[in-house]
Amino acid sequence: LIAEKNSANLLTYLEKKGIAEHNQEAFDLAMRRYEQHCEQIGRKVPIVLDSCCGTGRSTQIIAQHRPGAFVIGMDKSAPRLARTKAFRERE
Repeated sequence: LIAEKNSANLLTYLEKKGIAEHNQEAFDLAMRRYEQHCEQIGRKVPIVLDSCCGTGRSTQIIAQHRPGAFVIGMDKSAPRLARTKAFRERE
């Protein structure tokens, strides 16, 4: 029921506001990478979205627990996402 309500609200919002160019570009990039990944392994896999992933640590943990999935981390904070590279370099 909640998903149906959110879906209806999203459609209304998109009809009024549209999709921001940077969001469309990010989505298109993610889909290209997903398609490339599936092509490389020869099959479609589930997509897992980690919303509000911050530096991406939670995304890494999810990916470790869902090795057969294509895991995408998202966050609206550019500074947090920028720390992702620094975090990976420490490991």
